[in-house]
Amino acid sequence: MHEFSLKAGYAIGRDSGLKGAYTDTQLISDTGETITLLNIDRLVSDFLSHVEGLLARAKTRKAP
Repeated sequence: MHEFSLKAGYAIGRDSGLKGAYTDTQLISDTGETITLLNIDRLVSDFLSHVEGLLARAKTRKAP
């Protein structure tokens, strides 16, 4: 799994490494630091689904 550091103590992880969890706290064995991971795949999927819903509602409102 690859993490990309955002701010100390936080990182972005992939769904494959988080096994479907939206967030997880993990211990980095090399440093002893505990980080909170955000599942970027779920975040993007949920965001796009929300945008699609907004667009569908907007189209419904414009229909005659």
